[in-house]
Amino acid sequence: MLLNLNQKVCVIGLGYVGLPLAALCAVKGYDVTGLDTNQFAVDKINQGLTHIKDDEVERFVKSGHLTGRLRATTVVNEIASSTIYLICVPTPVDENHDPDLLPLFSAVDAIAQFLKKGDLVVVESTVFPGTSEQEVIPRLESLTNMIAGKDFHVAHCPERVNPGDPFWTSENIPRVVGATSEKGVKQAAEFYASILGGGVFDVRSIKSSMNPKFSLNDDG
Repeated sequence: MLLNLNQKVCVIGLGYVGLPLAALCAVKGYDVTGLDTNQFAVDKINQGLTHIKDDEVERFVKSGHLTGRLRATTVVNEIASSTIYLICVPTPVDENHDPDLLPLFSAVDAIAQFLKKGDLVVVESTVFPGTSEQEVIPRLESLTNMIAGKDFHVAHCPERVNPGDPFWTSENIPRVVGATSEKGVKQAAEFYASILGGGVFDVRSIKSSMNPKFSLNDDG
């Protein structure tokens, strides 16, 4: 899958999910800006190092840093030129064991300041079914006065990282992608196919990861 060099990737949340993904995107040829609130983590990443003690993550970050296309920041304005936004923030639970979506909302609010027509937003964070349609999209539409599926696209590609797994990594683990429009799911699936070695399955429904329609890595 050929990548579009005009696309610039922003990864919000540089933890065990977002950091190797950001580095992988850089290795595959994309210009990548990683956004995180942790200044220590940002400084380490910009030195080609990582705050995460994991051999595979360290390998990804070193490789990404060597390309010169990976940079991390705590400054929101530095993601302004991005065209693909990957949300990889944590979703902890509150004292009632309900999902705490405040980190997700903060990421959405940051993106909304710069979202342009044709841009793609992907939620990788672990969220309950319907969150993208019921929470993320209405918030983006309200903040931007644009319409999802028409002006911009929102997809869900649940993270599947297993920290410490020496075989299944961010680079080769199969992924499922759903979106609210045919164009959106195609845009998201093609992006992931351009960076991953594993299968990318289009499920044609943002709410379900069952019964994938095809794999873009199988000439389907």
